[in-house]
Amino acid sequence: MMDKRTAASWRAAFYVVLVFTILNAAFVFRTVSTFERILLPTKTVYSYVGDDHPTELPIRLPRVGLLLVPGEPYFSLYADDEWGTIFPPNDGFVPRRACAPQPHVPPLNRAPAALPRRLPRRGGGEGAKGDHPEGRRAGFAHHVEHCLRFMRQTVLCQADTTLDDAGVEWKNGRWEYYSTGYGAVHRCRDWTALRRYLAEHPPLPLNDDDYP
Repeated sequence: MMDKRTAASWRAAFYVVLVFTILNAAFVFRTVSTFERILLPTKTVYSYVGDDHPTELPIRLPRVGLLLVPGEPYFSLYADDEWGTIFPPNDGFVPRRACAPQPHVPPLNRAPAALPRRLPRRGGGEGAKGDHPEGRRAGFAHHVEHCLRFMRQTVLCQADTTLDDAGVEWKNGRWEYYSTGYGAVHRCRDWTALRRYLAEHPPLPLNDDDYP
């Protein structure tokens, strides 16, 4: 059996280790708290005056997969109704309160910049109404060019790194690489979640008295 001196030694060692563990845990906690204050960004508080407001909606969109396919015969140049289905409710406009939960935020409307702009329709749209100084056709072309330039920049902004399958073909007297771009699964932010959020936060109604 363990004599009293040995038992006392073990108890002393246990207490020493216990005290050391507590002190070490306290040191680690204090160090982590200090680094959090120094390294982690503080929560931004906006005044919602002028341009002092959030630039993105305060929602986290899950990652989803999108399989690229030809999609024919849908979404042709003349399928106005089909193109209209890609636009969220109210064309993506949301009240400014949807960008922050603070009750003092003034009730002004905003449109998320990452949403697609309304594409021109053959029978309507701002370009088809003859509002361009060069006439109806020139106005329509101007509107189309505006949308294409906007979409080009948003595609560049995403910088998609998905790898597509490629092949080689004999063309113009030499071998060339080719890729259809279809068949690969691209990782995207869930646009359906964003659409639901916009549907749940409609913009405020506009009154003629508000804009004389």
